[in-house]
Formats: sequence, C-alpha cells, structure tokens
Amino acid sequence: MDILLEPLLMALGSNVRRERKVHGWSQEELAERAMLHRTYVADVERGKRNVSVVTLGRLGEAFNVSLSHLCKGIEANAVKAEPGTSER
Repeated sequence: MDILLEPLLMALGSNVRRERKVHGWSQEELAERAMLHRTYVADVERGKRNVSVVTLGRLGEAFNVSLSHLCKGIEANAVKAEPGTSER
C-alpha cells in the first residue's frame, strides 16, 4: 500500500483550516499564535507545504489539541489501492 503525498498534505491542510475556523481565527491570527508566517499557514491549508513534526506541534499548541487530532482521518484520503484491489 502506497501513501499518496499530495492528498495527504491536502487532507492535513483541510483539518488545519477546519480547526482554525472552529476557533474563529484568521490565518494571520493562527500564524501569530503558532509562531509561523501567514503565507506559510496559507500554504499548509492548501496542501502546498510538507509540514514538519515541529510545525504540527506548534499548530497543535496554538489550537490546544493533540497532533493526532490534527491528523485525524488524513490517511483515508491518501491511500492508493494495492494492485489487484479496487480503488476506494
């Protein structure tokens, strides 16, 4: 089973965006709270950045949620079907 990186990053970005909106924050406010640049946060939300564990930690701290919460469900969106099986 292969993990497709682009869908994985897009799913993570979607989770970050959803959490930001739950908090009612702008990208700029999240960036400030997570000690990141606003354009970096925008790129994360669009799935254009390969986020480090340190960055995930900063985002989790800003939201006051666990890393597993931020990553919840992203693998389901990024798994390529094994040869001989149907796509999901």
